[in-house]
Amino acid sequence: MKYNYLTNFERQLSLYDGMLIETGGSFGKGRLVGDEYESLCLDTARKFIMEGGKKGELLIIINKYILQYKDDKEWRYLDLEMSFLNSLKEKIEIL
Repeated sequence: MKYNYLTNFERQLSLYDGMLIETGGSFGKGRLVGDEYESLCLDTARKFIMEGGKKGELLIIINKYILQYKDDKEWRYLDLEMSFLNSLKEKIEIL
């Protein structure tokens, strides 16, 4: 069951950039929506940890996305993407 949460967590991260694209960036700028989505990701992370998963596994996934986007200066929503990923990483580290 814990790997379902891990798979869902990775899927949620991959969907974030799609939502930025689809909404012209407004998804990441609308703090209420962004906060709710971050909470959804954190909830998945908590469930994964409660099922015996290690937060290090979650951080590996986040770091993979950070490295993917970090130097992509052409990514129109880089600031929004990195803000989301770094905030999520910080909150998972203290779970």
